[in-house]
Amino acid sequence: WDSYGNLYVTFLTPRFSYVQMLVSTDGGATFAALPPLSGRFADRPSVAVGPNSVWVCYTDATAHVVATGAAVTGLGQVGTFSSYAIPDSFDGDFGNIAVGPSGEVLVTYQYGLTSGAGPDTIVTNLNPTGIGGTFGAAITATATQIGGGHYLPAQSNNEGIDAEANVVFDQSHGPHRGRAYLVYTDAPDPTSTATSIYLRYSDDRGATWSNPIQVTDDPGTNSKFLPSLSVDPITGAVGVA
Repeated sequence: WDSYGNLYVTFLTPRFSYVQMLVSTDGGATFAALPPLSGRFADRPSVAVGPNSVWVCYTDATAHVVATGAAVTGLGQVGTFSSYAIPDSFDGDFGNIAVGPSGEVLVTYQYGLTSGAGPDTIVTNLNPTGIGGTFGAAITATATQIGGGHYLPAQSNNEGIDAEANVVFDQSHGPHRGRAYLVYTDAPDPTSTATSIYLRYSDDRGATWSNPIQVTDDPGTNSKFLPSLSVDPITGAVGVA
């Protein structure tokens, strides 16, 4: 949801994998479709909202990460989307996107299309001004032992998992307003099934990142994977699933 009450859903169409977005102005009772946001054979769409804008990132057919954003001026008032190239993103995949309290946009992804079991690198690119701005060079947020096809007993042998990096800004008016949080999966080594979920944070919009904080507290060797992240826009509380 954005602050106007628009509710967004993004997904891949079943034929040719276009990125599609739906918008609801009545809390999800009904939805209207926007024109497709990508060319054919896109993958891994992610949506984020911020002050007066909505953004989606995805992997395109040339194995680059792309961000597309539109201005929002009211309930049901979503402008035309413009696409932005993400530098250094070739062979990047499993992307996620966040919008900060000043409209800045941060994209994260891993070099995971051809990395197999791992290890791998999770990076971020910042657009400091949002709509009309440009994305800077990739900055390494963390290494991970989880590649783009890390197999677990709990996951299909035909798929495997990735590090599934998620990034979210604190848009509250609390003490950490503007802080970016990054959640991801890691393991002791590329062959381990004892995967765990970790969190890092940045107070300089992704230029530097904190040491990892382990989120999962299972002392055993069970696999934990596919994390997602949210920050309460009122309190700044952080939630990980």
